[in-house]
Amino acid sequence: MMTSWEERGFRKMLLIMLEEQVGKLNQRTLISLQRLAAEKLENLAKALLKFTSVRDLSQWLSENGVNDKPAMKTASPRKTNGRRA
Repeated sequence: MMTSWEERGFRKMLLIMLEEQVGKLNQRTLISLQRLAAEKLENLAKALLKFTSVRDLSQWLSENGVNDKPAMKTASPRKTNGRRA
């Protein structure tokens, strides 16, 4: 088990390696990587060696329970004359 300092360093190194492997990562993907459980970091480190594109990373995240797709927005109630419709 990693300490929080070790985990932060490992995550930072993974981000560097991922960007070298597949290119610049968008904000959604970065957030998804931050949400990735610590137990899956080593699996990602092994998998990234086979990635050739951001699509490969997105697929891996999806298969491992982390979605890098934007959350669906819920419609807010319309207002009419100061009252909700």
